Amino acid sequence: DWATLAEELGYEYLEIKHFETQRDPTGHLLDDWQARSSSGATVGRLLDLLRLLGRQDILTDLGPSIDENCKRYLQKKQQEESERPVQVPAVDSSFPRTSEMQGITTQ
Repeated sequence: DWATLAEELGYEYLEIKHFETQRDPTGHLLDDWQARSSSGATVGRLLDLLRLLGRQDILTDLGPSIDENCKRYLQKKQQEESERPVQVPAVDSSFPRTSEMQGITTQ
């Protein structure tokens, strides 16, 4: 149940009551959690909480969707990597800036 999840996420009673008034309380809870916790709102954390709450049914339902999203993410990253220019962004000029070529003798 989404209210138990909200409690595990640290929401207070009045906040949970507010979510109850929403058409999609679970969606609003997850949106708010993501907005509130910039680094802690991850799919992994959500899955850990669902496991803790004994919601294997939800984990089973989400499994294929998560797998598909992970595959798409990896494909996108590979595509971006293959489209990246060979030159690293740090290189901004081909003109030497050091005097290493001055004073070289061949004797």
